[in-house]
Amino acid sequence: MSDDARGAARRQRLGLIVLAVLALFAGGFSFWGTRDSWQTLALPGAAGSAGGDTPIDEMALPSATHQAEFHAACVICHSARLPLTQPELSREKWTEIVHKMAAAYGAPVTPEEEAQIVEYLLAIQGPRG
Repeated sequence: MSDDARGAARRQRLGLIVLAVLALFAGGFSFWGTRDSWQTLALPGAAGSAGGDTPIDEMALPSATHQAEFHAACVICHSARLPLTQPELSREKWTEIVHKMAAAYGAPVTPEEEAQIVEYLLAIQGPRG
């Protein structure tokens, strides 16, 4: 390889390094300049939507008996939105699913709490407007 070719390769490498450093520098300024103006998106029906500080996928759960048990045991692993997107299921199917969550995935519930969670899921399913 000739000296001219080596010099050209070095200049090209140096140019790429300078370009990468400038891009990182510009990105840092962009982040630091706008970080205090970031806003969260609040959707209608989201828990705490008036404050605008609730993640998008945290929708308010319908009120029903044993809502607290469901929230304490289930929302630690998946979104509260999950039961609202399920088809209408029978008591037997909900019982099977809730037991599987406890037995196979370690949901922290007693058999009594499993039954309470099934009651909650049955109470909130059905037509949702």
